Amino acid sequence: MDQCKALKAVNFDWTMQLKSVWDDSTFHTPGLHQNLRTELIEILHNRAGGNGQNPLGQVITGPAGAGKTHFLGTLRQEVATLPAWFVLVDMTDVKDFWETVLLGYTNSLQQATSGNRPQFHDLLEHLLTPEIKAPNLRRALHRAGSQPAPSPGLVQRLLAFLRGSKPQHREAADTPLTPRQIAEYGDEDLAKVIRHTLNRLSKRYPEEIREHQDALRALMLLNSNDLERSNVGYSWLQGMPIDQTDRQLFGFLWPQREASEIVKSLSWLMSLYRPTLLAFDQLDAIVAQHHLTAGAEPTTPMTAEQGASQAIIEGIADGFMAIRDRVYRTLTVLACLEASWEILRQGSLASATDRFDSPHTLAPINNATLAEEIVTLRLAEAYRAQGFTPPYASWPFQPQVFACAATLLPRELLKRCEEHRVQCLKKGKVIELTDFESPPNSFENSDNLSTESGLDQSYEEFCRQAPLQELLAEEAEDQALCELLQTVCRCLLRENPLPDDREAAVDTEFPGDKNYRSLHARVRLMDASQGDREQHYCFRALQKTHAVAYQSRLNAALTASGIDPQLPFRKLVILRTTPLPPGKVTQEITDKFLQAKGQFVAPNEQDLRAMWALYQLEQQNLPDFEAWLCKHRPATHLQWVQETQLPQDFPEKSAPQDTPLDPGANTEVWTEYLPSRHESPKAPTPLYPSALPVGRTLSNPAESVAISLPMLTQYTGVLAGSGAGKTVLLKRLVEEAALLGISSIVIDHTNGLASLGDSWPQYPDSWTQEDKEKAERYHAKAEVIIWTPGQAAGNPLKLEPLPDLASLVEHPEALDQALEMAQATLKDIVAPGESASSHYKMGVLTSALKFFALQGGKTLPDLIAILSNLPAEVSQGISSASRFGSEMAQRLQAEIESNPLFHQEGPALDPSFLFGDAALKQPRVSVINLAGLPSLRIQQQFLNQLAMTLLSWIKQHPAPPSMPVQGFLVMDEAKEFIPDEKSVPCKENLLRVADHAPTCGLGLIFATQAPQNIYQPMMANCFTQFFGKASSPATIEAVQEQLKARGGKGDDIPTLEAGHFYFYTEGMPAPEKIAVPWCLSYHPPNPLEKTEILQRAAASRPHAKDP
Repeated sequence: MDQCKALKAVNFDWTMQLKSVWDDSTFHTPGLHQNLRTELIEILHNRAGGNGQNPLGQVITGPAGAGKTHFLGTLRQEVATLPAWFVLVDMTDVKDFWETVLLGYTNSLQQATSGNRPQFHDLLEHLLTPEIKAPNLRRALHRAGSQPAPSPGLVQRLLAFLRGSKPQHREAADTPLTPRQIAEYGDEDLAKVIRHTLNRLSKRYPEEIREHQDALRALMLLNSNDLERSNVGYSWLQGMPIDQTDRQLFGFLWPQREASEIVKSLSWLMSLYRPTLLAFDQLDAIVAQHHLTAGAEPTTPMTAEQGASQAIIEGIADGFMAIRDRVYRTLTVLACLEASWEILRQGSLASATDRFDSPHTLAPINNATLAEEIVTLRLAEAYRAQGFTPPYASWPFQPQVFACAATLLPRELLKRCEEHRVQCLKKGKVIELTDFESPPNSFENSDNLSTESGLDQSYEEFCRQAPLQELLAEEAEDQALCELLQTVCRCLLRENPLPDDREAAVDTEFPGDKNYRSLHARVRLMDASQGDREQHYCFRALQKTHAVAYQSRLNAALTASGIDPQLPFRKLVILRTTPLPPGKVTQEITDKFLQAKGQFVAPNEQDLRAMWALYQLEQQNLPDFEAWLCKHRPATHLQWVQETQLPQDFPEKSAPQDTPLDPGANTEVWTEYLPSRHESPKAPTPLYPSALPVGRTLSNPAESVAISLPMLTQYTGVLAGSGAGKTVLLKRLVEEAALLGISSIVIDHTNGLASLGDSWPQYPDSWTQEDKEKAERYHAKAEVIIWTPGQAAGNPLKLEPLPDLASLVEHPEALDQALEMAQATLKDIVAPGESASSHYKMGVLTSALKFFALQGGKTLPDLIAILSNLPAEVSQGISSASRFGSEMAQRLQAEIESNPLFHQEGPALDPSFLFGDAALKQPRVSVINLAGLPSLRIQQQFLNQLAMTLLSWIKQHPAPPSMPVQGFLVMDEAKEFIPDEKSVPCKENLLRVADHAPTCGLGLIFATQAPQNIYQPMMANCFTQFFGKASSPATIEAVQEQLKARGGKGDDIPTLEAGHFYFYTEGMPAPEKIAVPWCLSYHPPNPLEKTEILQRAAASRPHAKDP
């Protein structure tokens, strides 16, 4: 086999990433520092294993490269076998001691110590166990887990399901609950588990549970497979507030707690089963910074940076003073440089260091055999993977070289090995090394670029192949974008070599679950000429559009980076290409980030393609790649990198050394994707328009008004009476959305919206040239289809009265929701009213629907057949079940005969059909005209069916990251379908759609002439509202109340001109009066007649084919 290929696979990386502490290292050398590990395990075993006072903290010191972080990793492996918990706190960019410690706890609990099971799953499993007894480690270092009892048989489960009973929790059965089981639970069941667990624990620990119960609630939520629910738990554990709804639903006593209190609660819960080893690492940077700033003359006024540094160090001192008394059954271990510990010990922190024992110092290897083992472990793994058998175990390092290596630190030894490996690959020949004292020369400045043209061609090809949409997908931020960011950071350091007195490193591993990483990369620049002072640049991609997910991740990044306007040596850069989610808490955390001098950057298309190409080339790791990077510096020239301060902190390179890739090269990729180096950088091209225009302010007609797209998923209300221009406004919103590529389903209750496909015979006098151009684009781009349910002469839609229950049998939570929707649909037909008989009938109907689902039933006649002849297992418990079933079957059969919805032609009601094919980039406006349905009740039944179908569809097809709003549902005269007090057939299911619309990217726009008669919680939850002219006293009063609640008055509501509205959206200090332009489609003076609507519907039928 090719020797160079085998040597190329060897990894001599001498840096130990902090995240690697959690990995079981294959390079672990058992004899290295074994005595010290044994001593610490004994302290944890003997002094923290019981319930007495926590032992003194232990300090691990040593020079840079001594292996302190590696030592913590091997210590973690041994701690896991006790068993005991292991918590790692990264102090690299500490700002607030307790927030940093809390981040360490939450991240560590999400790490697996053995296998793929995170620590908090072990904790939850023991908390869910009826008897919790802290083991005495002196008596037993291992405990066998209990085996679950057999689950009930199939027949018993079926009968329990048909009776509507929920699975029994562990408190009521012998089968133990597991974290994996409760992760699938819905809100109600999960709340029950939390309540039962706390009640059981409170009998044994009443005072402690009163104080620490919310931490258990948060851990249970963090465990959920539902991302929204998990985000709530993570946010609370980050010390962030949770909203009132979640607080009430899960019983939180405190919507928010201080970080130190959460640490105390987590530590107490952990102590119920195991002791904890709490490790602090990477403290040296802030200590060095403090030492430098504290060296000023006492008479010199303290600078802002010195004051901020001093405050952090004092906070650390206070924290180390308190930590031993704040946690339970815990041994604290601090790893740092010898110099850092001396600074702490001799300075004003002497009282804090008294809480620690005398330091243990990691010495050099001092053993030739250990030195050889450190190297051969790395060689063996690579050779084994390549199928290569070396002449001897340490090849190409002859055994005698390790005699002189015994005085080296592990990092120095590995650096020497890596230098020799690189030299061999450069020469294309493996040379056996006989002497470490004469290391090979560096090849950084080699001009032998034999593969330069090949690298250029590969770079161009990879640029073309970049999967842009995949890279920007919301779910890819912790995978694809994370890896690209890390590649850019590594390439930046390779492109910009530092002088001898400066060093640099890239951190790419950070504690935390794969979905909750605090950071994605950190560049550290260290300056020996300034006392090892460090500058840190932290990076994270953050594409999340859900508000809580965005908030918790940004907060974690703030804590991990420790940025502060008074600490200029720390920077945090967030890569984001999507608009921010709406809401007050989002704005507050974003303001905190910006006030701390955090920076948002948006990589444009050229940047993304270049980043993808660099990632691919780095994976190939060709010998000349580094020289190619130094010549062209593609990472340094990325536009978003240039927007940061990082390039300014690298040494300036002379012009001949820096040869950017020429955008005018022969291949078109440079012209198309790379910005010219001779032009000013352009603003990043947005992935989608950021806002939907709605009009201009009356106070300044030159000022346009728009609504951000994410805001449009949070309900939009139009409250105005007759003659206000309400219908024109609704049409313009739909039309502007179509120009942005967004489709709409429009419910036309009054025939006023059926003209959305008509062109103006003559443009309105008030139109600008922009309006005329928009009208032309709208009619050319949008596909307007008129649907006429109940009217075969137009363009009918066929109703499917029941959801597909059979397909949901394997998904209990989704099935429960579909059953509720089906019950709501059928109740007014088979069991109207609230009498006792109606309640009994609903009980029978519920059991029949479950049986119907299990039997694979599809149609309404299938259900009628079951109700007509109820099976025994369905009729259990209700004496008149058979009679009730027969009555309901007869009512359903009569409804089929009399209701036109149940026997009409046309395509099935399918949201994907109504919204059109997004891949064709032709927005579809589906106007559903209800005039063909003979009564309001039947219209409501149709809307109910639409709501059921739409809800299932949006949950299965959430909005893609390339467009936060995938479509609109527009309802005129919404008071007929979502009334405030009375119940109508479609109300409950429309409200279910409204609940899920924001997270699924569906914009809900409703209009009404009587806001006092519409469901009031919907009104209260509108993020965007338009208030127009009103005439009736009740409507005027309702509109003015809404305006006052938002900081306005609205005294002129009765006299507003048509087309003038008070406009308000979240974040505005008060409503603003605006003028809304005429709609782009023709708006006749009177609503269309029935025949005109049928003509338009029939004409649109050829275009209504699903593409």
